[in-house]
Formats: sequence, structure tokens, C-alpha cells
Amino acid sequence: MIRKTIIATLLSLSAVSISPANDKIEAIYERLTQQDTHALTALTALAKDRDSQALSTLGFIYEYGIIVPQDTTQALQYYQQACE
Repeated sequence: MIRKTIIATLLSLSAVSISPANDKIEAIYERLTQQDTHALTALTALAKDRDSQALSTLGFIYEYGIIVPQDTTQALQYYQQACE
């Protein structure tokens, strides 16, 4: 059930247009993969502004435990907020 929800969420997010803000989020994600904890703070700040790309990226980070403990419940919450 969780996988179906995540897949549906990701499919709905695929319609998000590419913009300079998305490039910024991709750069922040790249920093996260290099264990930059300040990047998580920057991404969380964007998510507080209801940025759907930031929210879906946080969902992915929590789903797979990238720099944070894996937490599928938290991941689903971020995915849900991204869809809203």
C-alpha cells in the first residue's frame, strides 16, 4: 500500500515544471548526498514555504534514509504535502 501511494505521488509530481528553483533544490540535494547537514536546513526552509519540489525531495530523503534516519511515515507526510 505504501509503495502504491509513493508511486502515485511521484507520478503526480512528474508534471512539475523545471525552473531555476528546481535547479537550486537539485544543488541542495547534491550537497546532502555529500553529507552536508546545512543543506538539510536549507531544504527544510524551502519546504516551509510549501515548495512542492522541496517537499517531494524531503520525502525521498526520508524514504531512503539519506543523511537522516529512514522514516517512511515522515516521507509519506512530505509527499502528501507536496501533492497538496
